[in-house]
Amino acid sequence: MDKDIDKAKLLLKGGKYTLALCKDDKVYTDDGRGLSALIRLIKTKFDLTGFSAADKVVGKAAAMLLVLCGVVEIYAATISKPAVAFLKENGVKYSYDTLTDEIMNATGTAPCPMEQAVKNISDPAAAFTAIEKTVERIKSKSTD
Repeated sequence: MDKDIDKAKLLLKGGKYTLALCKDDKVYTDDGRGLSALIRLIKTKFDLTGFSAADKVVGKAAAMLLVLCGVVEIYAATISKPAVAFLKENGVKYSYDTLTDEIMNATGTAPCPMEQAVKNISDPAAAFTAIEKTVERIKSKSTD
């Protein structure tokens, strides 16, 4: 079990984490919801080039952030069809347990706002900007 993706999957499937990133002897894990960990990693310029990632839910927004970070392989417990298409276009290896048409919001009542934010974007850097703006908009609504 020396493959980075296998280590990441094992950490994810242990149930303690929602995201696991592995490369050689380097491991990063997070138990947060949504894209918060990936946003934080990008903002702090944490170098994930060559890492493999295991994530509970990968929609197009998460796929774009993972590509922006330089991740080379992704496992998702659940992945959306737009995420698969984006990963294919960008030559990133992926595997999953469940394929879904789209990622829904936390209440399951509408499409995820992050997915809506990147729906018509193909550039990962532009996606990061759109995701940040969406996060700020959601935060400002929740504090009104």
